[in-house]
Amino acid sequence: MNILRFIKKHKIIMLVGGLAVVLAGFITVYMIRHYDNNSKKHENIEKGLLDYVVYVRNWDGRDREYGICAIDKDTQSYDYYTGETSFFSSQSLEQISKTNEKDFVKSIDYYSNGYKYDASLFFADNRYYVVYYVDNYIISDCYVAVSCYAMYEDGYSRDVDFISPVFTSFCNDIADDYIQKGKNVVDEMFDCCTFEEACEFYGRLTNDVAVINKEDKTITVDGYYRKDKRIVDEYITLDWNNRTYTYKDMDTGEYVVFDGHPVEKEKNLNQTVKAIDWRGRDVDYDICAAYEEDTITYYADRMEVAIDTSLSGDSEPPYEDSDYVDSAYFPYAYYMQGATLLFRNNNYYLLFYDEGSNSYVLSNSCGIVDIDNNDDLHTCYPIGDRRQGYKDQDNDDIYFIMPGRLIIGKCCTDIAKENEIDILEIFFERFDFEYAVGFYERLTDDCAVVDKDNQTVTVDGYMQSDNKYIKDYMTIDWKNKTFTYTDPGSGEKVVYDGK
Repeated sequence: MNILRFIKKHKIIMLVGGLAVVLAGFITVYMIRHYDNNSKKHENIEKGLLDYVVYVRNWDGRDREYGICAIDKDTQSYDYYTGETSFFSSQSLEQISKTNEKDFVKSIDYYSNGYKYDASLFFADNRYYVVYYVDNYIISDCYVAVSCYAMYEDGYSRDVDFISPVFTSFCNDIADDYIQKGKNVVDEMFDCCTFEEACEFYGRLTNDVAVINKEDKTITVDGYYRKDKRIVDEYITLDWNNRTYTYKDMDTGEYVVFDGHPVEKEKNLNQTVKAIDWRGRDVDYDICAAYEEDTITYYADRMEVAIDTSLSGDSEPPYEDSDYVDSAYFPYAYYMQGATLLFRNNNYYLLFYDEGSNSYVLSNSCGIVDIDNNDDLHTCYPIGDRRQGYKDQDNDDIYFIMPGRLIIGKCCTDIAKENEIDILEIFFERFDFEYAVGFYERLTDDCAVVDKDNQTVTVDGYMQSDNKYIKDYMTIDWKNKTFTYTDPGSGEKVVYDGK
């Protein structure tokens, strides 16, 4: 789920230069990617009114093919996991809705994790969508467009989505979290939507996607199983009389009655995930735990570990609370990646979910300089898109500690330009110098020197090919928004500004 939903569900605080975000997500870990909105138009949008069409992914796994509205600025960001498209616009919600009068149903109060938003409801091709306004979204206020659905969380790739008039997500961990707060997660459905309102909502659907039983006050809805990318008939029954969900266990095929209290499954948390030190040292740090069914794969050449939790159906691997630093969007290659930042034994680590590999990734929080610019294109993508690791012929990447995992080199620069992303601009806005001071002053081995007067940080580097530690290798300049490093071949200074 996106960072907003993750925060509410799991009590995570984002340190973004502004007010705290107030929706949930697991971080769930969340990927924001730029999307080219000029490449296609949707027939339901009034062409010529505005230049940019906002596209939304369907709840049942289909691609971002529905154009929900048109806006005046190309400002869209897409969350791959939740299917949410966020955007900025000077238009009012009413003006935005008028760009798609054909599919517009009405103005509604839309509930997401129990929070109410002013929204516009749309209906097309047997699917619902909403556009709503969010205060304090990541950096500033914005609109969010999304398909109307709710979800059962079962380890990301095993989640099951189903069409719903309100967004809510549930599983054992969420249920336990709510109970500790004196709440019940099923209230988000039954308190925010009456049975009569639900009947009106589901009554528009055809093809038996939903079956309404007015006598028993139940509605049975199909689901979409992300792991197999298929529709699950009669996946869940929402019961307004008993305030329960009866859903299908995707492992056993049996139905489980959920009343907001955890339904326990026996699991063995008997594996540990070891860390890889960015400085090239052999270490044996236990950073987080894993279940017996989980598969752990170490990628020493890129200092990352993949934890496949699809069989255990668990959420992110547990770690020590004392190691937690922050949860936010961090630079990763050429885009921003929702992740949890951990600190242990004088090292920073990023823990996040990689949609491409259906795995969690434990990655050193460090920048990478591709010295000779010969890294393969796949270097710039997450693990799922580059399973063979870095393709650098000489393995001469140089690592340096920083918030996130920025790759400096021609490959990522070119991809960022193609997607019209200024990753350095985003980095310096997201992580101001005050944040950097706190980040680097935790380190105790003199690998970073903070110059508060000039707002620079100079950090050491590590070159893999020569197993060489380089003192004062990289200077990050917050005033000029540049990275300056020494070319190991020529000894000359190179200034990188993202261009």
